[in-house]
Amino acid sequence: MGDLLLVLLPAIVLVALLWGVATALRPRDPGLSEAAKYQRELAERSARHYAAQV
Repeated sequence: MGDLLLVLLPAIVLVALLWGVATALRPRDPGLSEAAKYQRELAERSARHYAAQV
């Protein structure tokens, strides 16, 4: 059992380390944030309201 732990523990640590590095280097989602979507929605509603008033 001790020999198994000596083999598995470093392997698990290595896999976790590689996963962490891969996650850190993955590009971020370039999409709009919720705040930016809300601002865009408000601007569109404002423009529609202004167009209806003119």
